[in-house]
Amino acid sequence: MPRLLAVTLVLLAAASAAGELGQKGPGGASCAGYLSLFDSLVPTGDFLAWTQGYLAAASIAYRRNIELDSADAETWLVNYCRAHPEHSFGYAVLELTRAHAD
Repeated sequence: MPRLLAVTLVLLAAASAAGELGQKGPGGASCAGYLSLFDSLVPTGDFLAWTQGYLAAASIAYRRNIELDSADAETWLVNYCRAHPEHSFGYAVLELTRAHAD
């Protein structure tokens, strides 16, 4: 199962980086766009809800325990997006998943 998870994440990462997933909503936004809202103190609850849904689905699909509260997830995503503003928010969440899957 770990190998399947690794292969799936690599394929999703490649497709996301190439813009092939056609994500809509928060997942399709750029990290720069997310940071623009965050830095302007615009509520980013939709982004965090999307993140929590992604993490819940990944936990079930890959039988991995991925538990983060919203504040920790937001801190990690803000830091990631500051380092990679050209990435999509969806790709940032994929990297968050990789970093926290046990």
